Amino acid sequence: MRYSVVGAEEAHDDLARIWLSVSDRAIVRGAADEIDRQLSQDPENCGIGFPPHRLLAVPPLAVTFRVLPEDRIAMVLQVWYRAPRS
Repeated sequence: MRYSVVGAEEAHDDLARIWLSVSDRAIVRGAADEIDRQLSQDPENCGIGFPPHRLLAVPPLAVTFRVLPEDRIAMVLQVWYRAPRS
């Protein structure tokens, strides 16, 4: 059964700030899509656990999120950007 991936207001703000500041938006879009895909399929086993949160990195993005299994929700709390090395 799939999970719904939702973002806290802070996570939406983080992603908007990242989107506006990068020159290669395609790589950010790809990472965000992959994060959504992974979280919608099996969030309880994605990334690394730091109870009650988890951390998932799909370069150049990383997110902290919380799993609400009773509601089948993966709640993204924060989004970070790490510039790829040249």
